Amino acid sequence: MNETGSGSSDDIQKDIQGEPTETQLERELLVSGLIYPAVGGEDGIEIHRGMEILTTEGKVAGMVAGVIHNRSPHKAEYILLSRPVQQLEYRMVPVELIQQVNMERILLHISGPMVSTLHPWHNLPTHYGESI
Repeated sequence: MNETGSGSSDDIQKDIQGEPTETQLERELLVSGLIYPAVGGEDGIEIHRGMEILTTEGKVAGMVAGVIHNRSPHKAEYILLSRPVQQLEYRMVPVELIQQVNMERILLHISGPMVSTLHPWHNLPTHYGESI
């Protein structure tokens, strides 16, 4: 990934599927944080718990449960999506998949069926804090 948080689609696929890596263990879960999407300029956009997450079709995929922040380099890499299916589940959404942030809504650059392919959040060590 480069400094703006963007990576190739191959990088995204490797990181959103499979078991947690050592890098994932260096992450902390925050209630809010700044993200730097690949599209939309260099200004950070604040993401916080409770924001609605939509798919490319405009359908609700879930809500923001938190922001997953990498301790080194010090930046947000994922938003944590929560959605009630048969039971509550959490999925890691790479910042690269964010197409647009508008008020209290986040539009993803994936379709509804793709949400199920996002890496599930396992109860890894976390740190709850304030904005990044």
